[in-house]
Amino acid sequence: MELSKKSIQEVIQRLQRIENRTQENFMLATKDLMEATYQALVDVFNSNNLSNHINSINRELTNDGLGFRIWTNDWIVIFNEFGTGISGQGTYPSSTCYSYNSHKPTEKEIELNIPENHWIYYKDGKFYITSGMPAKHMFYDVERLLNEYVKEFYQSAIKLAINDEQYQSFKASLRG
Repeated sequence: MELSKKSIQEVIQRLQRIENRTQENFMLATKDLMEATYQALVDVFNSNNLSNHINSINRELTNDGLGFRIWTNDWIVIFNEFGTGISGQGTYPSSTCYSYNSHKPTEKEIELNIPENHWIYYKDGKFYITSGMPAKHMFYDVERLLNEYVKEFYQSAIKLAINDEQYQSFKASLRG
């Protein structure tokens, strides 16, 4: 290969096409990763008896399709994620930014022998006593699992972009 202004421009154009394909593949990989993450959350919701809250999971691509976020505003899901009351304390892997509610019994609760840090709630025509519930950390666990696969997804996107025939011939011409 003879080095000239024209050959340098050809190399720049080839590299630009590879970069464009890499960007497109990153966007596809990001979308696939978002959908795989969503499906993992659906499975976790089903296994935690929260299937009626699946529709509360929101997802969107960000950063021009190179990133994504998944979230919920459903308080039932949030309570299940982080846990509640004294039963939830210490059950979420990363709980440095918040604290769990503790509850001093009222006079009526003392009269009814409701223990400290427990409270009464009303559901379906009945009263119940609770000390909260442990965290299920569904989003947290899926995020940790996701971190194991991110590198693999994007390495595949790069390989698909640069391992095509045109790139192989380009590499051969550089040796040549």
